[in-house]
Amino acid sequence: KTIRTLLELQSLQLDNPHVLFALAKSMAEIGDLPSAVEVTTELLNLETVQQDPVLWACAVHYKVALWMMQMDLSKFASTEDEENRSEDENESNPKAEEASKEEEADTPDEDEKVKASAKEGDAKTTE
Repeated sequence: KTIRTLLELQSLQLDNPHVLFALAKSMAEIGDLPSAVEVTTELLNLETVQQDPVLWACAVHYKVALWMMQMDLSKFASTEDEENRSEDENESNPKAEEASKEEEADTPDEDEKVKASAKEGDAKTTE
């Protein structure tokens, strides 16, 4: 549907920057960031925007914000995928999960390590 809207806009040759900005904003709000970036690129190509420093700055700022949102979402998606994979691996391999629990049980707590080093320090000072 978004691509169809873009094609209609191109065929109508809209040159109103306010209409294109509203379209880009609407696309971003529904989560279609790639299309919003594409519309913002079209907005930046308009002669009226290129001649108006305020419109140009707003369009560039918005495009950068859209790119950053895309990058954040892709990082979130890749992090979420990694977490899902590790959970799937643990579910498919219960022995690995048990081994990791045993390793946690074998390692002393940080508090115990600090207490042990403090006792060693006390023993050295009394000598």
